[in-house]
Order: sequence, then C-alpha cells, then structure tokens
Amino acid sequence: LERNRDKGFSDGRVDKMGDAVYMGNGKFRVLERDSGVPGDDESKKYIVEFTLVGATNILDSAISKEGINGKMLEQMSADELVAAGVRPVKRRVVTNLPSIGYLPSDKPEGLAWIAPDAMAVINDNDFGLAGAGVSDNTSLGIIWFEGYHAMDVSDKDDAINIDNYNVLGMRLPDAITSIQQNDKIYLLTANEGDSRDYDGFSEEERVKDLTLDSIAYPNRSALQEDELLGRLKTTSTMGDYDGDGDFDQIYSYGSRSFTIYDVYGNIIFDSGSDFEFVLEEKDPDNFNSTNDENGSFDNRSDDKGGEPEAITTGVWRDSVYAFIGLERMGGIMVYNITDVHNPYFVTYFNNRDFSVTDVKTDAVGDLAPESVLFLDSTITPDGKYYLVTANEVSGTVSVFEWGGKTVNTKQANYTRWSLFPNPSNGSFIHTSAVGDYTIYDLSGRTVKTAVNTNKISVEDLEQGSYIIRNATGESKVFVRQ
Repeated sequence: LERNRDKGFSDGRVDKMGDAVYMGNGKFRVLERDSGVPGDDESKKYIVEFTLVGATNILDSAISKEGINGKMLEQMSADELVAAGVRPVKRRVVTNLPSIGYLPSDKPEGLAWIAPDAMAVINDNDFGLAGAGVSDNTSLGIIWFEGYHAMDVSDKDDAINIDNYNVLGMRLPDAITSIQQNDKIYLLTANEGDSRDYDGFSEEERVKDLTLDSIAYPNRSALQEDELLGRLKTTSTMGDYDGDGDFDQIYSYGSRSFTIYDVYGNIIFDSGSDFEFVLEEKDPDNFNSTNDENGSFDNRSDDKGGEPEAITTGVWRDSVYAFIGLERMGGIMVYNITDVHNPYFVTYFNNRDFSVTDVKTDAVGDLAPESVLFLDSTITPDGKYYLVTANEVSGTVSVFEWGGKTVNTKQANYTRWSLFPNPSNGSFIHTSAVGDYTIYDLSGRTVKTAVNTNKISVEDLEQGSYIIRNATGESKVFVRQ
C-alpha cells in the first residue's frame, strides 16, 4: 500500500484494500483507497496492478515467523527487506478513480474483470446514509483501458505498420509546462524518451538481443524478427522481474505522446497513438523521418517515432490549446485542451522542406523544434497571436501567426472506442478497435459500411458532419473537411 507517512492515519492516507481480481500469468489488479471526504482533491482511489513474478514467497518461511533482528516483516524498511533477501511484488498504478470522474468521497470496494481491456467498479455507499460525510453514489462504473497505444516499431519493414505490442513506454519527458483551470493546476509533458548511452555505461539494447521470458512472450521468436519488435530499442536495466536472466517485460524509450497530469501525478489524458496516425495521414512519404537526412522514411520507428520534444500552451478565443513540437519528423501538433479530461486533435503543421537534397547545406526550413513559445495578443506589438519555435538542428527561429481553428463537433455519447483524426481532411479515419462500422449522414441515410477493419476510407465523402456507429450501436459524430 502507498502509506504516506506525512498523512498519519488521516483521511488522505491509502490504508484500505477493497477487492482483487486475477488477470492471468501471475498478475493481479486490486483496489486501494483512502477515506477521502467531499472537497478533498487529494483523494486516492487506485486500481493497482502487480505481478508475483520474481516476488519472494514468505509463506511458512523462517523470516515470516521469526523476523530478523527482533523485527517482523511488517516492521522492516525497504532497505532491510532487500538486505534480508526479500523481493517485493512489482507494482504499478493503473489509474486513480477521482482522476477519471469518480468523487473524492466515493468508496470503491468492488472490482471485476469483465473483458480483456475493461474493469467494473462499484461503490459501497454506507447503505445510503447521505449526510454521513460520504457520497451517496452507488453507480456501477465500466472503465476501458484499451487506450490504443499502438506504434510502428520497425525501420526495416519498408512500410507503415502501426500496431499494439506487449511493450511499456517509459515517458521520460523532455519538456513540461502547466496550466490552471477551475482553481486546479495541471501538468503537461512532451514524452520524448532518452537512453543512457555513454562510454562508461550503456543500457541501450535492441529487443532481438534480449532473452525473452517464454511465458510473458510465448511467440518471442517471431516477435524478435527485424520486421516486428527485433529492431525496437529497449533497456537492459528493467524488465527482468525475477532475476533469472530473461526479460518478463519489454520497455521502450518515450511514449510518442503528450500527457496531462493532475498536480498529484495522476494521468488525466494521454494522446496515445495519435501522433503516429497523424504522421501517417498527413505525410506518409516522410513518416517517422530523422532530422538530419531527407528521404529517411521510417528511419525513427525503431527509436521514438516523431519524438515529442517541446510543449507549451496558449489561450485563444476562450479555448486553451497545447502545442507539441516533434524533434525528428519535425512540425507542431496542436490540441484543444479546454476540457483537460477530453482534449482533441486540432491540426498539425510542419515547416520542413523534404524536397531539398542536403539538409546540412540547403535551406530546409525548420529541423528539430527544441522549444516553443506562445505569444498572447496582450504582449505583441500588433495585437495578434503568435507561436515561436526555436529549432535545434537547422539553427532557425520561426514565427507563426496563430488564428486558431474552430471545430463544431462533439461526441454523440461517451463510448469506449475512439476515432481519429476528427475532423478529417485526408483519405482515411482510424478507429481504436477492429470491427464493423456504418457511416450515416445527418438524415439517417447509410452512406458507407466497413467490415472487420480499423481504417476506413472517407475520401469519397462530401464535406459535412456524419455519424459513425460500431457493431454494438455506439455512435460518434465525425466531420469530413
């Protein structure tokens, strides 16, 4: 349990387990919570995942019965446990329920695994005793973890192949900024990722050079081919949970995304696979190019993709925008983050000239935005809004006039699947799950169907708004520009 010693035994201390479910392969998810009350923004209602792989079995052991040096296991510090040869379970927080819409005073005490990517959570409402200092909210919540964190992992397949793998990305942000909304502070990071690779020490390896655990990766031989995970850069310092010399988890550098956190470090939003799909949609010929050579299609797919490097925010016409610079591919991703829980992609622009022969001698525009700055109209001499980029490789500074972009579309209802890009002015839209989809115009007329796919051609649709529905009847509105 995360027992914050500064909290003593106050309401903000995580000191209860509500429920646990088994996920297979030695993995469990559990509910851990504090006793937060209404108005307590620091409330912690965690869903935590842990694995028994590599953990020390203390049942019937002498240590568990007799302790060491007069201390029982529960009294020992982390250092004392390590010295005694006791290895704890590998634990990570999956989500904090108040960060995704639950109340700080909810009492989540029921947890069920209902699908490969979905959990059900129900609250204990103290028998409806409203006014007793807790909420009276007993609604059942379904939480979808699919997220669609897909990526292209190979620079040797001569194609764009964005897919999901059993890989965890180390965000390792290179830039951070903050905004304040509704008296709350939120943190935004550009998740570049970077390895420690020096003359005296290097952790950098490729997946094909690792020995993968046969249970965690039963198809490891196929996965380690260059056309799949073999070329992906990983670390030799993490992932061998049980110390037996093979790796139980692959980690990659960066997450090819930007993330919004609350001030306590809980994730509010992550852009997931958006950047990969935007680059595929907007400039497929130069997808995941490097910043020191034109004609380098797919070159960075085995590293960190477009490589989010810089981030800033700005306000225009009562809307808040996030601007994220990509160091390798180049260009700026723009998101509307007015609602920090539901940001959406607005546009992507790149001032790089991919047609020049030599980026070191020819005028190439901007290469590798290292930092970005938003200038509000109140401080500019002409009363306009500007975005300024400082570009590391090209040694240039560019100033873009920002006019914003209004998107008159909202989701018809909240569902577990996502749609990207929306609005779309390209040839395709992507969905977060392979399935059957029907597109209707606003009069209810069927205009297109797609079967067993997550990539739908829309180039034949006229400009306007449409409704897209999946096989279970869940709908979203999307705009064809």
